[in-house]
Amino acid sequence: MKQDIINFLKLIESENNIEIIFASDIGSHSIGYCTEKSDYDIRFIYIQKPQNYLKIKESKENIQKKIGNYDFLGFDLKKTLEFISNSNMQIWQCFYSKKIYLKTKTSEIIEEKLKYFFNTKAILHQYLGLINNTYNKQIQKKTEKVKIKHYLLILVRLSVALYIAKNQEYPFEETIEFALENLPNEIIENLKELLLFRKIQNIEEISKNKLIDNFINLKINKIKEKADKTLVNKKQIEILNQLFYEIISKKIKKVEK
Repeated sequence: MKQDIINFLKLIESENNIEIIFASDIGSHSIGYCTEKSDYDIRFIYIQKPQNYLKIKESKENIQKKIGNYDFLGFDLKKTLEFISNSNMQIWQCFYSKKIYLKTKTSEIIEEKLKYFFNTKAILHQYLGLINNTYNKQIQKKTEKVKIKHYLLILVRLSVALYIAKNQEYPFEETIEFALENLPNEIIENLKELLLFRKIQNIEEISKNKLIDNFINLKINKIKEKADKTLVNKKQIEILNQLFYEIISKKIKKVEK
């Protein structure tokens, strides 16, 4: 499976004349609640040919491709650095995924800069947005059965958001294991039961769980209060400007040799 993903990444490189410097899964395979039918949600970072960054009209900032049950979405280097400057949670999810398929020296340098751009307020609001969206659409609005995977995803993301609200740092993982270690005991028991239903008994849908619903609503409100009171960090954009310059300069020097 890993080799298949690597081969697909090489195909994407060839088709788009780019260099992929990082790739990971941020979906159910990384989070830990996948089944045999689950898709792979691969995110990757790529660098274009140096001359593309010097054009008046910029090239594509993202690339999408679906191959079977593999969903690929890539972000250009410049777009990636923009995400970092705006504390886009996707970047932390990518770099701290439990399923990393490709890593390079360049991606390690980029990862090292993340510590300067972790904005608690911004990232908490992003997590709240995702949690609220999933809960409202997939749980609250349903009148009968709901999908177990949506409860699992919400609880994992809620556990991460609670950690961030308390510690003002990313927990370096977004997994079922993390949720099982950090949520209250009564919620953990319900979470284990949901995992048993889905992964062992192949049950995809259940009736709404009032205990979990009450917990979600309670914690969403508390996290929002914390986020609203948190001060915004000052951006250090020059760090990323310099990094972009250094990476592209090296590429230009290679071309000139």
